[in-house]
Amino acid sequence: MIVGVDLTARAIAAATAVAAEHGVRCDDPVVLADGYSTVVHLRPSPVVARVPTLYAVLRPGTAWRAREVEVVRHLQSVGAAVVPLSGDLPPGPHVRDGLTVTFWEYVAARPDAEVTERDLAPALAELHAALATFPGELPVLAGPTHDIPLCLDVLARDPGPLDAVQVRTLHDAHERLRPLIAHPPEPWQPLHGDVFAGNVIPTRDGLLWADLEDTCRGPRAWDVANLRPDPADRRALDLYPDAPSDEELDAMAELRTLQVATWVAAAPRPPDVSPADQASFLAMLLAAL
Repeated sequence: MIVGVDLTARAIAAATAVAAEHGVRCDDPVVLADGYSTVVHLRPSPVVARVPTLYAVLRPGTAWRAREVEVVRHLQSVGAAVVPLSGDLPPGPHVRDGLTVTFWEYVAARPDAEVTERDLAPALAELHAALATFPGELPVLAGPTHDIPLCLDVLARDPGPLDAVQVRTLHDAHERLRPLIAHPPEPWQPLHGDVFAGNVIPTRDGLLWADLEDTCRGPRAWDVANLRPDPADRRALDLYPDAPSDEELDAMAELRTLQVATWVAAAPRPPDVSPADQASFLAMLLAAL
């Protein structure tokens, strides 16, 4: 299954309807992204709506978004570099037409900016310091703990793009990683949960973190593992103080690979991803397990 124009149109309609009820004008909605979620700038207002679409198939309800809003509100209060919640209307989460909507301040991205792991490392260290002050409760490694068993159940009913050998590879990796999922190494602290260049916005004033719906507690290595484009490449880690060991990072990198592989196989395919590209990406992930 892939998302269609109708789902994107529903997302835009839901966002603009909620915004209108709060006096936010939108004459010219512009879709900024349309993968697992639809992200739309409600022009001319300085407001961006994020509406989970395909994402909500595996993560329905409002809990993930409510947790994100709570954490970002705290991060704003301590001056962290995050995309701000909208101040023009309640940020949500709102529910309209079966879709969840949150509202954010529009920030202009530098279109020519290329974000590398060396850019992310010091920004992540600052974010971790700010997250450590969050006083609320967070689940432990929310993404992999939720997604992996759910996606494996989905694939047991319908393997989608995978063959039987590939499904077996995922199950074997899950069995091998069960102890790590059940008892991640301590100490734990609040985390972003989904660190990569696509979840920051480069602005003229620096990087702003976005997409904190996977925010959780866990070992720093869960976030930091994504600063290594290759297990042997620790150059970015020189810019992250007291970086975790290779052993810690290797374990979390494998768990991350399993989470991504099960998600990509089980979730509906986004419209901008071809079947061939999906198969190629899955083959790369499976080869690493």
